[in-house]
This record gives sequence, structure tokens and C-alpha cells, in this order.
Amino acid sequence: MLSLANRMLENTFMKKLSISFFEMGEDFLKAKMIVDSSMYQPFGFVHGGVLVSLAESVASMSSYLFIEKNNLDKQSSTIQVSSNHIRPTKSSPLIAKAVNVHLGKTIHIFDVSIRDDRDKLINISKITNILT
Repeated sequence: MLSLANRMLENTFMKKLSISFFEMGEDFLKAKMIVDSSMYQPFGFVHGGVLVSLAESVASMSSYLFIEKNNLDKQSSTIQVSSNHIRPTKSSPLIAKAVNVHLGKTIHIFDVSIRDDRDKLINISKITNILT
């Protein structure tokens, strides 16, 4: 499943952000993102929008892999993002872990934590996806 997820990144925004998936379990998916200065805001830290993009990317792929694994004839779209920036960072890579909170027939909910290379919490996001 991880190789499928990483192959799907070609020619996408996620590839442009240097996101790759590297670990999954029964209730989680992990991704890393290599950070460079083009992702900084004017004060020299990773832009909050980049963090939200990372969180949404790992949660969206987690929904997709659930759909594929269960052979469902559905697609997933994010319908809500709630994101809290805990501390600024310049670190690379950043590690995002999406944990399944609810995997229903039409709604998937994930808690996503993003940590820096020193395992410091940078961001917590809740992502809701709808399956149609």
C-alpha cells in the first residue's frame, strides 16, 4: 500500500512539497516532508499553509488507502480542516502522523500531528473527509 501511495504522488502538489509516505499500521499513516526555504513565511519559519497541506495530504491518502483496501467504489474529499500551530520551526524533515478517529461509510475523521526532527510537536490538525 505504501508503494501505491508514493506512486500516486507523481505530478501532484504533494510531490512539489516533497511529501513521501513511509509507515502505516492498522489505524495510522505516516509521511515525511523535506522542508526548504521556499516553504518559509517572511519571518523565516515554515508557513502555516504548508503545515495544513501536509496534514490534509496524509489524512486524504489514509482515506484513499482505506477505500482501496476495502474495494469500495467511492472517492474521498476533505470537507473540514481544523489546524492549530503549536510552535514555529525551520526543521527538516517534518513528520506527520494521521490517526484514524472514525472510519464510517460516508465520513472519515483523522487526528494529525506534525513533529520536527527533534520530535517537538509543531502542529495538530483534525481532518474530516467525506466519501461519495
